[in-house]
Amino acid sequence: MSDSKIEIKQEFVNHRFINVLKLILRTGVQCQPGCENKFQQTNHVEQTVGAITKVQKATQVTTTSSFLQIKCRQQQKLITELSSKLQTVNKKKETLKYEQSKHKFCAETLLTNDENVQFYTGLLNIATFNALLKYLRPQTERLTYWRGKQTSTTHHIGNRGRVRSLSIDNELFAVLVQLRLGLLVEDIAARFAISKTHFSKIFNTWIRFLRLELELLFPFPSRAQVSEHMPPAFAKFPNTVVILDCTEIYVQKPSALEAQRQTWSSYKHRNTYKILVGISPDGTVTFVSTLYGGAGSDRFIVNKSGILNLVKEGDNIMADRGFDISDDLKKCGATLNIPPFRCGEF
Repeated sequence: MSDSKIEIKQEFVNHRFINVLKLILRTGVQCQPGCENKFQQTNHVEQTVGAITKVQKATQVTTTSSFLQIKCRQQQKLITELSSKLQTVNKKKETLKYEQSKHKFCAETLLTNDENVQFYTGLLNIATFNALLKYLRPQTERLTYWRGKQTSTTHHIGNRGRVRSLSIDNELFAVLVQLRLGLLVEDIAARFAISKTHFSKIFNTWIRFLRLELELLFPFPSRAQVSEHMPPAFAKFPNTVVILDCTEIYVQKPSALEAQRQTWSSYKHRNTYKILVGISPDGTVTFVSTLYGGAGSDRFIVNKSGILNLVKEGDNIMADRGFDISDDLKKCGATLNIPPFRCGEF
């Protein structure tokens, strides 16, 4: 029964009861044949009114109960329909999310085979990337992100800040992509859907973090370890443990006069930063110094970089003519070899 029909029936019953009462009270009609006087007649009328009132209340309760039952069924039906629609919307949402993820520039979609890993990160294969990530993950949960000079340079971990925009996997992936491919900051920020400033914070943080962690993972090799992979071309130099050379990076001319003097390279005739790099005879990079001004000599950088602390007695160091470090190596019990380079051979 519909709501409108219930309301019409209730209104009809109420009017009918009221009209009957009015008629009895106005005319004084005898409801039973045996009434002898008006007092009895009035008493009977009151009893009749009471009975009618009880019937009316019972009818109202029954009608209200039926109305609430109908309303309850309607609400349950509506809830069922809305739940069904919500499930449909959630399924569409998951489908769209999956379709979008297939076109997203991230580790999950790109590092699916060894060839992609080598191209984007320079690492050998997926297993190497996962192993590196597993090694670094415990410390990455408490990284303090770089914010310029106000960030501590001695501690790379601290209280965790706000929720990351990128996962740990994708932060490492973004940094490796930047190192491997040399993309512009604007480009790589757009690829990962983050701001340039945010990527700069991630990159600077991870560079410092990797510098501290990977130094422990790849210590300077001993002479015995180097000898295991010694190429035949070094047969005449069996004690060689490292080959040293400096490389320079062009920088913008500083505004401060003292900085201009410290970064001016007489060899490059430009303002540069200078780095000492060491490789083993088989070509593996085994040492990288911090940055120095281009005005620093090779000998100055060798003494300041800490490479002499890694050299052992009996080791042989190979370098070019610019490295006047024979006296410094003698203090360590090591020797310097400066071979003549002719036609690409020793």
